[in-house]
Amino acid sequence: MTTLRFMMSDLATTRQLSSSVGDYLKAIWEVAGTGGASTNDVAVRLSVAPASVTNMFGRLREMGLVEYERYRGAFLTERGLEEALRLLRRHRLIETFLLEHLGYPWKGVHEEAERLEHAVSDVFAQRLAEFLGSPERDPYGDPIPRADGTLAPEESWLLDQTKVGERVRAYRVQTSPIIG
Repeated sequence: MTTLRFMMSDLATTRQLSSSVGDYLKAIWEVAGTGGASTNDVAVRLSVAPASVTNMFGRLREMGLVEYERYRGAFLTERGLEEALRLLRRHRLIETFLLEHLGYPWKGVHEEAERLEHAVSDVFAQRLAEFLGSPERDPYGDPIPRADGTLAPEESWLLDQTKVGERVRAYRVQTSPIIG
């Protein structure tokens, strides 16, 4: 897997993207990582019509954020990946803060972080990370992208892949079905 490195401050010169664009970039990353995301998978992830996804994929291609071909899916460009990971960092740091310091319940933390991730700056996210002790994982156990845009390597596996009698530590809770 290719490791992408960037500095959040490098993105300060990037044009401010709409929250809708950011949501699509994050959805593509969450569905496919650095692979291709199908229209249907993103539509399910965002609870929108496939036609809406097709239109947005075209718009994201024009903005240089994805490579997209009908029937092949959308692949994040380097710039699209940077933006997706930047938003993902904000989101997961906010989730951690809300749960650990403001007493939000697990059930409400994701939705609140969805709203706030678009409103905070990279400077705020960095200060929040420092306040939290630079956590590597959010409350669900998902990795938090570092300020340089890298992710800690994933070393987990699904519980059904564990051998009978093997001692394991559960640290990640998947809240949505696996797509793809």
